[in-house]
Amino acid sequence: MLITQVIKPTVLVRAEKAIGSGTIVYSSKSEDKVRTLVLTCHHVIEGLISTQAVWNSLLGRKVRREIRKRAEVVNFTYNQNAECVGSTSYNARIVAYDAKADLALLELEDTEHLFPYVADVI
Repeated sequence: MLITQVIKPTVLVRAEKAIGSGTIVYSSKSEDKVRTLVLTCHHVIEGLISTQAVWNSLLGRKVRREIRKRAEVVNFTYNQNAECVGSTSYNARIVAYDAKADLALLELEDTEHLFPYVADVI
């Protein structure tokens, strides 16, 4: 029970300057497309967020635009004894974040692989 509720939904989140854990909180298939969401800490992915000045022709001036780089999410495979026997990496985009709450939500770019183990969010 512990392995399916805690260990299997846990992933590694890798950014350019930090590594941390994350939890698969949603994975569902709709209209032949899978959507998978991972909850992690903002401080893990904060180095992937920056701002850039870009020209806005409608305003006739430069405006600040937020740039969000991709994170890497590593999902682990376990045997019957809860020993890690492999891993698979996925690219993920930053969907939302709250720096003060130190939370970030990532969405995997893989739209084909459904994750059978998702944490119970209460």
